[in-house]
Amino acid sequence: MNHSCNRLDIGHKELRHKEDSLINSEPCQRSLINFMRNGYAYCQVIFEEGCPLDFIYKEVNACYENFICLKNIAGRKASEIFPGAVKSYREFIEKQVWVAETGISDRFEIYMDSLKLWLDISVCSPKKGYFVSMIDNITERKQAEEALRESESRFRKLFQEHSAIMMVIEPDTGRIVDANFAAAGFYGWSVKELRRMYVQEINTLPSEEVKKEMEKSCSLVQNYFLFRHRRADGSIRDVDVFSNKVNIAGKPLLYSVIHDVTERMRYEFLVTFRLRILQLAETSSVQVLLQTALDEAQRLTQSTIGFVFFLSKDQMSLSLQACSPNSQCSMDGKGEETLLDNAGLWADAVRERRTVIENDCSVLSNSKDIPECYLQVKRELVVPIIRDDRVVAIMGIGNKPGEYDESDVDWADILVNLTWDIVAKIIAEEEREKLHIQLHHSQKMDMVCQLAAGLAHEINNPLNFIAINFANIQEAVSDLKIMVKEYQAVTKKLEAGAFSPLDLQKLHQKEAELALDTLVNDIPVILAESRRGFDRTTSIINRIRNLSHQETVDKKVAFDINKGIIDILALTRHEYRLCANIKTALGKVPLFHCNPEQIKQVLFNLIINSVHAIQSQRRRSNGIITINTWFDSANISCSITDDGPGIPDAILKNIFNPFFTTKSPGKGTGLGLSITWDIIVAKHNGTISVETPAEGGTVFTFSFPR
Repeated sequence: MNHSCNRLDIGHKELRHKEDSLINSEPCQRSLINFMRNGYAYCQVIFEEGCPLDFIYKEVNACYENFICLKNIAGRKASEIFPGAVKSYREFIEKQVWVAETGISDRFEIYMDSLKLWLDISVCSPKKGYFVSMIDNITERKQAEEALRESESRFRKLFQEHSAIMMVIEPDTGRIVDANFAAAGFYGWSVKELRRMYVQEINTLPSEEVKKEMEKSCSLVQNYFLFRHRRADGSIRDVDVFSNKVNIAGKPLLYSVIHDVTERMRYEFLVTFRLRILQLAETSSVQVLLQTALDEAQRLTQSTIGFVFFLSKDQMSLSLQACSPNSQCSMDGKGEETLLDNAGLWADAVRERRTVIENDCSVLSNSKDIPECYLQVKRELVVPIIRDDRVVAIMGIGNKPGEYDESDVDWADILVNLTWDIVAKIIAEEEREKLHIQLHHSQKMDMVCQLAAGLAHEINNPLNFIAINFANIQEAVSDLKIMVKEYQAVTKKLEAGAFSPLDLQKLHQKEAELALDTLVNDIPVILAESRRGFDRTTSIINRIRNLSHQETVDKKVAFDINKGIIDILALTRHEYRLCANIKTALGKVPLFHCNPEQIKQVLFNLIINSVHAIQSQRRRSNGIITINTWFDSANISCSITDDGPGIPDAILKNIFNPFFTTKSPGKGTGLGLSITWDIIVAKHNGTISVETPAEGGTVFTFSFPR
């Protein structure tokens, strides 16, 4: 059984960021590392001209600092902590660097002369160039072994009274020849009872496997094993076993020193598993994370079937989220609900709010309404996940070859709760994103309504003007048709030789009556004025088209903020023309990359905000809205200032919060400034601030990085 940490393949993000996120977001797990009995160190290899020469401590726990009798070593090099380490402790550095380079886990023992300690070091690599070391102080064991080698006459006293768990075993049969008091205390059998037992009764491996392992011990000077041992109460513990071949009274025996490493194994697994889940969380769905935890729980408990269900908010039904591949359940039915009253042992775990074990499911009555896959379960362990005094999910594993015990409960509880903390954050982020999209859409619809009203007003003026000119053109064309008929009549008389001075006089009278000269001069003017109306309408439509031109959320293109301001002012003129005068001081700013649609929405929100502030004063004269743009080496900036009533200090801190508004009910959604902040800060890495000058009014200033 592999004793060391499994190799991790950390994703593309910077590992330091991942560790910071892990520490900040999971204080409970961080506390476990700080209080573990083994030393923990997370390190990065230092290279010089491509060669690994040293390493730097990125993170350590209190136990590690206690081992080396130094504090605040995070951020320092190994060569600083252990002067002369390259020469004196070359193996200490090289073995750990080798693991970081190859990704192959290792375990070794080393004596640190400066510390006067023997250390047992397990090393794994979460990412090339990085390693995690779990360190145990084995000085006591080493001293015991040395004492045995120095004097067999002292063996009996040392053996019996030593605090380490010790046994002497007959290698051919596995019979326990002797055991000390520490062994009796650990296993729960008396020394006399242990002397009548065989090691096969303790070791969980099959008898043939145990015999093979003892043969290995006999063939080597010393050998290390990681086993699972059964105690008198039936509980299973992970143990390190160090076996030496010794001769007592001329008989070859195995002398074994045993250490309970159950907690260390769990801590090592915890570190490895949480990093693995964090890596998966970057690119994987909630179902993948849940399935990963479920698979690991099945592996650790030797279960063959498993399920994860979410609880409804009313605690009345379950919905399937993940299941083992070999179950009869299908994820095609993911999310389908099962009433809790029909859920058997699962319902018990929810109602009793505790882990429930049933090692003989044949005694349970199964409702016909529960999933068919439940009928496969012969024995089961169900763990509820409780958050904010409510069961939010349950994980069930089943069909272990033997009975479930407290060790299985511990493993399942660690796995499911660690995973849920990450899953819950993903679910919360997804819900926040959905809410944000809904809020954004609502605010955009509010803007569209205002723009639609303005568009109708702006286009109505040139259309009215064109309509009047059209009527004038119709009248002019009617008069011209009359004159054309008069000219045609004169032409016919001339051709017939019957034209008289009286006919000419009548023609001139008609020209005077219809004011022909004025009519001919007015037509080009009317057409030109109509053309200006058409151009005005086209300009308004083009500005609407510019405003509605959509880019994908992540796509950023070069944008002229000054042109954006001009477009928005043209489209909001109906809002401010009766209450405010606009002043602009637009600097010659360079283009910058952004989502133009979103920036125009920011401009619209802030201008309308200023208009509404001025309108709220019901003043007789127009207010003033001033818009400035400028830039420096780092940023492109814009400010929108109004001389309205300003914003009280008491509510300044809340104005960017969703749904916060100072307007009367029905007059505002409280979304405009919240979405403005999100667009500038979250989506474009910019800044926005608001201030109320002493002379009154409000100034919003926002900047974008160049």
